[in-house]
Amino acid sequence: MATLAALGRAAARASDDAFFLGHLLRLYREVAEIDEDGLAAELGCGREGLVRLALCRAPREGAHFRADLARAAAHAGADLDRLISVVRRAQAADALRAAASAGLLAAARDADERAGER
Repeated sequence: MATLAALGRAAARASDDAFFLGHLLRLYREVAEIDEDGLAAELGCGREGLVRLALCRAPREGAHFRADLARAAAHAGADLDRLISVVRRAQAADALRAAASAGLLAAARDADERAGER
């Protein structure tokens, strides 16, 4: 069986891939300005539980959302309602970042077009 250290390294890699719940957990930690221990405490699970969560698939939207997170929370020993709140906040932050990035790109494109008109 893999050691916690090896699983931790896998979880760190998973935080860069939106397929994994670890990606949303990392976004939440950034927004909330907390470390892994703080997040583990917030979710009511230990460090090992946080690693287990990070390696779960990110929840699907719609009817599957709650069930996906319920399975992940049970697997990690985390509080489901807190996990849902963390994931929703991370998703909102991700959407805001994407919108801001798109807005910056549009503003840069508009500036280039205005510069070309001169």
